[in-house]
Amino acid sequence: MKKLEQIRPVPLLLIASVASAVPFLLVEFFKSELYLVMDTVSYLVFHNVTEFFSVMVSFSIFGLGWYSYDQNRDRHSLFLSVSFLAIGLMDFMHALGYNGMPALITPNDPNKSTQFWVAVRLFSSLSFLASAFIYPDSNRRWLSKIPLLTAALFLSSLVFAAVIFFPEQVPAAFVPGIGLTPFKKISEYVIIALLILTCVTYLRRLS
Repeated sequence: MKKLEQIRPVPLLLIASVASAVPFLLVEFFKSELYLVMDTVSYLVFHNVTEFFSVMVSFSIFGLGWYSYDQNRDRHSLFLSVSFLAIGLMDFMHALGYNGMPALITPNDPNKSTQFWVAVRLFSSLSFLASAFIYPDSNRRWLSKIPLLTAALFLSSLVFAAVIFFPEQVPAAFVPGIGLTPFKKISEYVIIALLILTCVTYLRRLS
């Protein structure tokens, strides 16, 4: 415990930032060695493997937090773990709705999968930011298993229904022949800003 208390947040954040930048630096300095054009079938397999791995990680986090809550009563961990249930579900929708996969109720196309992607990334960044204001001993009544689980399943179902059955009501994220829309690009900047704000908030919390 003493060793953990001696770890300061700023050096830890710097280490995490450098580690996160390594893949981008490798791509920048070793373009010719790492650049690879994959055919559609191979890329679809690669995409599914990485996405399903991500989904399994999210579900594992949910399971760990959900079943350990009865022992530790940590509401911060419970909130994050239930958030990862919704993240896993929406990532699964994104993978199944990807162009080239069998139709997910309605025909799949790049816009459909990208709309799911934007939804899950916005949800995850907002969840991480919200978690920075929730403490293990928070006594809010809604910070319990059933309300959080209900909210996660409701939001996941809402995103699924909106993208599948009412795509025209959801801002387009990809237009064939044009590419990514301004909505998709702006959403990415918003997501980045939310994640940076989350880091700053956690740093202030740990200080």
